[in-house]
Amino acid sequence: MADDDGHEPIAEEGTPDLNDESRHRRPLPRSVWILGFLWLAATAGAVLWGISHEEDDLTDRAAQALDGQSVSVDFVGRDAHISGLVSTAADLDRAVATARQVWGVRRVESDGVSIAAGDASQVPTEMSPPFVAISIEEGNVVMSGTVPDPATADAIIRAARARWGGDNVADQLIVGSNTSGAAWLAGITRAIDGLDALESAQIEVDAGGVSIRGDVASEDIRRGIEESLTSAFGADIAIDNQLLVADLADPSFEAELIDGGIVLRGLLPDRETVDAIVAGAVGVYGSSQVTDQMIVGPATASPGYLTTLPSVFGAIDGLNPWRLSLVAGKATITGLAVSDSAIAGTVDRLTSALGTGGLSLESELEVDPSAVAAVLTELLQGTATFEVASARLSAEAMVLLDSAIEILQDNPTTVLTVEGHTDDVGTEEDNRLLSEARAQAVVDYLVAGGVAEERLAAVGFGESQPIADNGTADGRSENRRIQFVVEQGDS
Repeated sequence: MADDDGHEPIAEEGTPDLNDESRHRRPLPRSVWILGFLWLAATAGAVLWGISHEEDDLTDRAAQALDGQSVSVDFVGRDAHISGLVSTAADLDRAVATARQVWGVRRVESDGVSIAAGDASQVPTEMSPPFVAISIEEGNVVMSGTVPDPATADAIIRAARARWGGDNVADQLIVGSNTSGAAWLAGITRAIDGLDALESAQIEVDAGGVSIRGDVASEDIRRGIEESLTSAFGADIAIDNQLLVADLADPSFEAELIDGGIVLRGLLPDRETVDAIVAGAVGVYGSSQVTDQMIVGPATASPGYLTTLPSVFGAIDGLNPWRLSLVAGKATITGLAVSDSAIAGTVDRLTSALGTGGLSLESELEVDPSAVAAVLTELLQGTATFEVASARLSAEAMVLLDSAIEILQDNPTTVLTVEGHTDDVGTEEDNRLLSEARAQAVVDYLVAGGVAEERLAAVGFGESQPIADNGTADGRSENRRIQFVVEQGDS
C-alpha cells in the first residue's frame, strides 16, 4: 500500500515480505522424510516379493505339466519362456500348448527351443497331427492345443463356452499351418458336452487316443463320462480313463415332528437338494411349521435316492410324534402311532416312496393310546373350529372330525375327554359355558359318526387355561381351542 506521498513502502533488509507465498512454506521435519522413505521401501519390497512368489508358483506348475517333455521353463512375471531340444515341430507345438494350459500363464515364448538335426531347416517335411487339451479347475477351463484351421478352433471354443460359460473359458488354441486334420476332431464338440459332471480334470486328445485324469463323485459318474467319450469319438479311439472316485462323505438326513412342526436336519450335497426337501415339507405342513437346519457339504456324495426325500412327508399319517432318519443309505422311522393300521399304512407308503431310489426302510413304530389324543388335537390345531361366539361347528371342523372318527374307530378301547377352551374376551362365566357347549358339540358329532357315547366326555375350562397371550389377536386365536385327553385305553 502506498504512503501519504504515493510511494510504495520499502521492506527493511532481512525482513521477509509478508505478501510472499513463501511465508506459508515450512520445511518438513526430518522424521517425516524418514517414515516416507521406509514406507516406499516396504511397499516396493512387497511388490517384488509378490512378483517373485508368483513366478516361482507358475514355474513349479508349468514344470509339472511339462514333465516328460524335453524342455524346461522359466517365467518373467506371467510370461513363460521354454527352452530345450525337441525331435520334431509337432513336439514343439505340444510343449507350447501344454505350457499355455497352465492357469495363470499370459503368453508363451518358444525361441529357446531347437528342433533336432535331421529335420531339414527345422521345417517339418510332413504334416503334424492335431492335439487338444482341456484343463478344468473349479469351473475355470483352459482350452489349448494345435488344430488345423480356424473353423475347427472356433467350433471347439463355442462348445466349451456353451458348456462352462463364456467368462470361464480361456482360449489358448493354436491354428497350425502344418497341422493335419484327424477323424476324431469331428467328435470333440460332442465330447465337451458330456463333461459337465467334472469339477477338476485334465483331458488330452491326440492320435493316440483320449487321456483323462481327475476326481469324480461316484463310480457311476466315472463310468458315464467314459461312455460319453466313447460315444463322441467312436469305438476306435482308445480311452485312458484315469479318473478317481473321490473320498466323499455319505449324506445324512433327519426329519422330526415336534410340537406340530417339522424340523429338518442333515448333511446334503447341494442347495438344490435342500430346497427340494424343504418344498416337500412346506407342501404338507405349511411354511410356518417347517424349520430348516440342514447344511450343505461340498465334499458330500449325491446318491440318487436323495431325490425321493421330498415325497416322504405326504406318506406319513397317523403318527405323533415321529422321526425319519437316513444314515449310510438306510432309512428308519420311529414314533408313536394311533393304531396298527396307521403303522401299516405309513410303512407301505414310505416303502413305496423310498424304494424308487433303492432305499430300504426299517420301522420302529409303536402303538400308543396317548398318540390318539395328540393326533386328534393336531387335526383341529389352527382351525376355525366354531362360528364366532357360537357352539356351531364350522364346515372345516366337520371334515377334520370325520378323520377323527376313523381314528377312534381304529382304536375301539380308547376313552377320551374332549376339552373346550376360550380366550378372555367376555365374562369368565360366559366363557366357561361357551367352552362346555363347544366341547359337547364335538362329542355329539363324534357320537353321530359312530363313536360309542360312553367312550367320550365333554368338559369346558373357559378362559382358565390359556396357552398363549390373550393380549394379541394371534394369542387369543390359539387359546380358542379343542383338546383331546386320553382317560384310559387298552391296546
